[in-house]
Amino acid sequence: MQNLTNEQREVVAALDRRERIKVYALAGTGKTSTLKAIAELHPDRKMLYLAFNKAIADEAKGKFPTNVEVRTVHSLAYAHLGKVYRDRLSRLDYYEIAGALGVPVKAVFEQIQYFQAFMNSGCSLNRSEIAHLVGGNGCADPGRVASFIIQLFHTLKHGNLQVDHSFYLKDFQLNFNSFGLSGTYDVVLLDEGQDVNPVILSIFEQFRARKVMVGDKHQKIYGFRGAINAIEDFATDETLYLTRTFRFNGREQVQAVNELLFHLKCEDNLMRPVATDRHGGKSTACVITRSNSKLIETLLETPSLKTVRHPGQYFDRFFNVFRRKIRVPEVEDGQMTFGSYLRCLEDMAETVADIDLLSSINLIKRNGCDLGMFKYLYNKALKNYENGCSIYLGTAHSTKGLEFDKVRLTDDFKTPRDILEQLMEDHPELYGRRENGNLDKVLIRKADLRKLFARLDDDLQREEINLLYVALTRAKKEIEIPRKYLISDEYVVDVPESCK
Repeated sequence: MQNLTNEQREVVAALDRRERIKVYALAGTGKTSTLKAIAELHPDRKMLYLAFNKAIADEAKGKFPTNVEVRTVHSLAYAHLGKVYRDRLSRLDYYEIAGALGVPVKAVFEQIQYFQAFMNSGCSLNRSEIAHLVGGNGCADPGRVASFIIQLFHTLKHGNLQVDHSFYLKDFQLNFNSFGLSGTYDVVLLDEGQDVNPVILSIFEQFRARKVMVGDKHQKIYGFRGAINAIEDFATDETLYLTRTFRFNGREQVQAVNELLFHLKCEDNLMRPVATDRHGGKSTACVITRSNSKLIETLLETPSLKTVRHPGQYFDRFFNVFRRKIRVPEVEDGQMTFGSYLRCLEDMAETVADIDLLSSINLIKRNGCDLGMFKYLYNKALKNYENGCSIYLGTAHSTKGLEFDKVRLTDDFKTPRDILEQLMEDHPELYGRRENGNLDKVLIRKADLRKLFARLDDDLQREEINLLYVALTRAKKEIEIPRKYLISDEYVVDVPESCK
């Protein structure tokens, strides 16, 4: 306790007086050490620590005392139910599904997004509840789609079709009470609450235990997977904050992060650095990109970089496109050129909102169809991953939770100007009246940004800000920030014809 900040001590002390606690923790503010202190102070209480991913869980296992069981939510579900599906775990095969249900594959493409929304939800298999869910997602015929979802769920559960990891997690959530887990633990600690989707939140809520949820709402970057920023929705007895960061204290970095939080995220609890001696150990550096496609392009430019994750995680889907292992509905693969195949694949990816697939297609379009070149690049990346230097390469998503001495951001993140212009376009009333002034442009000063960004209601644009925040907070000592990512004193924004 003697090495904790006053904020951390408040969190530790809260467990004795509250049943439900949530902690907003900014980047590098000691979330794990705070949760560890809670566990150490209560060695007689059996605790469950739920981590966001396997890497975080593996690291935590070496830090927490023996009264804490460390799991990811998926590993907990797999231990009790997932083994039933272990021989069928893969991606959902839309063609298999169409054949099993006796419907055209086009019908599966049109409805699968609603099935995926159900898989990420806290809904039961109740038809009216599902219809309400998909209706809220813009479905024109909720009742019919609800029937499709229920039929598909039972077909996957009782048949022999391929299922993915989200399926057994959903099955676990629906049948949670049958596994005898609800009263097993005295305290359940949930980390990375901002990236939790409703199905995980439902599992967390079904434990009869004291609950602590920790997260940084500004690091919510998995909305495309159904994450809802559950820390905002979690009803609590007490809300606490961790703002004292141990990770960095460089003036430019602190200012860049705090201006992003204050002006674009309308945050009042800003980062305050704690001076620490972090010298020693092997120096590390990382180049951070916004997208997978930019990552591979960066490897093309600098093949000596070492990816933070196994290169297969970046290349496998990309190679599946080249090898035509992803089927398209229009005609058999052998009856079309690779170019027409790409166009059909792109249409399908847009229909089912497959962002990763679209990224792979765009990369091929930009860099040509030389499979041999990309195979060589992959093999080089694999050697670097196994034996390479300490200069890393990763996306903002894959470096989340990591830290490096030096960081350089690539140029593919959305800038504050990009997001401001989109905000103004979505809310034309923000251009205001310009009766005698310049009708073509409007001047936005830094002092006006917070008021304008309070109107931001586009979750995808919010996550673009969050991606930049994540990237900016990975550096411990030095960071190379392109000037376009810093908040400017003023912006001159073009006014569209419709608003003049």
